Parts: sequence; structure tokens; C-alpha cells
Amino acid sequence: MVLTRRRRMRRTGVVLVALATAAAGLGLAGPARAAEPGVDPAEVTVVLPPGGTTDIAKTVHTPIVPPKPDVVFLADTTGSMGGAIGNVRANAADVLATISGAQP
Repeated sequence: MVLTRRRRMRRTGVVLVALATAAAGLGLAGPARAAEPGVDPAEVTVVLPPGGTTDIAKTVHTPIVPPKPDVVFLADTTGSMGGAIGNVRANAADVLATISGAQP
């Protein structure tokens, strides 16, 4: 059977979506989590006068890093992200080392 380029691309896209879905499902079957991901408290209501300020203590809960995660650093190179790209370049190795060090 001869497939046109469009049909091959569509089939490839379907296969990639299926693989991504399967990979996501495998991640859900991993080790038990200490806390559900999110921010605590999830909501805060404070009435402030004009110009007033307040401090709110928040805790961010993240999922446990799965063993051997794939880590990808993406950055926009259009020019408007120059400072952020420099920050990524300067800190990527440290971020990756921290993630690798947290592996079971």
C-alpha cells in the first residue's frame, strides 16, 4: 500500500499522540506522592486599603521527580528573551545537577 505524504504525516502524528498518552499514563502509575501538586493555601482573600501591602506565606507542592526524567530547556531566540536566555545558559547545569541529585 502506497501512502501519500499527507497520510504518512497524519499516521505519524497519531502514533506520536498515542506514545505521548502511553508515557503520561506510565508516569501516573509511579510511586506514591507525598502531597498533591499545587499551592497551599490555594486561595487567599485579603482586603487592603489603597497602597496597602500584605505578606502571604505559601507553600508549593510539586510531584516527586520520576527516576531518570527527560529534561529539556527551551528558550525563545527572537531577541526579546536575551536576559532569560542568558539566565538559562548560566544556570542550566546547576538545575540539571539538582534534578539528577534528587533521583532515587
